[in-house]
Amino acid sequence: MPFIESSESLRSRLHLQSVSIPVLAGIVALALVAILLAAQNVAAIFNKGSFSLSESGAKTEGSSVSSISDEDRASENSRQVFIFVSGCVNAPGVYSLQEGARVADAVAAAGGFSEGAATDGVNLARVVKDGEQIAIAAASMPGGSSVPDAGPSAGTSDSSASGLVNINTATADQLASLPGIGPSTARKIVANRTEEGSFASKEDLKRVSGIGDKKYAALADLITV
Repeated sequence: MPFIESSESLRSRLHLQSVSIPVLAGIVALALVAILLAAQNVAAIFNKGSFSLSESGAKTEGSSVSSISDEDRASENSRQVFIFVSGCVNAPGVYSLQEGARVADAVAAAGGFSEGAATDGVNLARVVKDGEQIAIAAASMPGGSSVPDAGPSAGTSDSSASGLVNINTATADQLASLPGIGPSTARKIVANRTEEGSFASKEDLKRVSGIGDKKYAALADLITV
């Protein structure tokens, strides 16, 4: 039989004539098992190396994402807002400030308060908004008059040449002189423009509590911004 002949030939080449064929077959089987186990170990080592490489790649990718997030945060922190500072400041004009800046930063950018500014009526801690106007009013002097504005908008600080009351710069006393506006409502107007920013138009006066369409209609021809 071929198997027996092959076994006899192998036993002869290995000088194992004294070993019986069944024993020889067992030795060959054990050798095959050992080779198979060795092959499995080698495969496991390669698989482990591949997993480590993949894990390393994942960590690298994660680091990249983290880096991008840091760049995004830096970009957000560098956003700018543009504001117009007018009235009693040394250098009125449009200024670019970092987002989150406050009225104090805007006044500082405009060279600080000029002589005669009504500093007590300014909320320096308020956060400025992009596109807003910060109008610094002139302080009132005894008798109800005001100190002339040192800025280019001096002609329209509290009352313009035409006699209109500027609701962005007028004092509480000047606002209270308007029909239907008493001291209480005048204080509300000053507080509103301090907290929410200057009035962009005359109609914005209606955002003040207590001033509706009817009261605004009676004031429209007497005020300006």
